[in-house]
Amino acid sequence: MDNPSLPKVIGAPQSVDIAITGRCNLGCKYCFYADEMVALRDLPTERWLAFFAELGGLAVQRVTLTGGEVFTRPDLFELIDGVIASRMRYGLLTNGTLVTEKVLA
Repeated sequence: MDNPSLPKVIGAPQSVDIAITGRCNLGCKYCFYADEMVALRDLPTERWLAFFAELGGLAVQRVTLTGGEVFTRPDLFELIDGVIASRMRYGLLTNGTLVTEKVLA
């Protein structure tokens, strides 16, 4: 039976959306996000990989990587490998303009 005097323990979410960059290759006039992110720097790869390992340890099942534009990060595929190594599925939110034949290969 629940004890009302004890705080409730909240489990880890099944999925998380994470903005891994504020950079974008487009300059859409309606985008408020670029204005908010312009003064911030991206976290280094190692910090993201450690964070993904923590999420995996909490049994998070799915990560969606967003931005800005995720394909502006030169380490994107290393970050994806880190998500996979932490036993999570992933998705990408992208404007698609930087997806080339080389990226697809």
